[in-house]
Amino acid sequence: MATYNNTIQELNAQFAVSAGSNGTTTAPPLESDSTVRSVQQQLMSFMTQSFGNNADFATLASLGISMNDDGTLTLDSTQLSAAITNHYSSVVDFFQGTSGFATTLSSQLTKLTDPINGAFYLDLNGMQDTYTSLQDEINNFQDYIASQQQVWLQEYTQLNVALLQWPFQQQEMDTLFGTNSNSNSNK
Repeated sequence: MATYNNTIQELNAQFAVSAGSNGTTTAPPLESDSTVRSVQQQLMSFMTQSFGNNADFATLASLGISMNDDGTLTLDSTQLSAAITNHYSSVVDFFQGTSGFATTLSSQLTKLTDPINGAFYLDLNGMQDTYTSLQDEINNFQDYIASQQQVWLQEYTQLNVALLQWPFQQQEMDTLFGTNSNSNSNK
């Protein structure tokens, strides 16, 4: 139960957005991760489900294990002791039966942690794909900028050469047409 409570508290911490002193908010790194939210919800709902065909005990609560508002569990040791003392085989069946709590929990955890189809693997794989795609876009954009920079540099160089030649071309035109811009400005 301590491991479950620690896990739920860690998951809860990922959704605890805090207000900063300057009016900004700070969110934990996994706050917007839907897989983490889904795992939290699955674990919490699992703890309130009915298991097996046990007439005496169908839920953890019937054994004295109740869920708090934050999703952590609390044990009523008196109720659990009474259940074990008075209905030992039913308690064992609840936890270890073919459709009991432990068997079902193991199956659920395997689905979450499966190294090929588990929720965490798929989430991490999706993040890696997104990272790779974004990195490719950045690289392509950097290549585009570098090529455009070369084009713009060539155009600037051609324009600069044209501007540097302009006074000489103006002088040639003045000579060719018999006009002198200096004499026109003196009139």
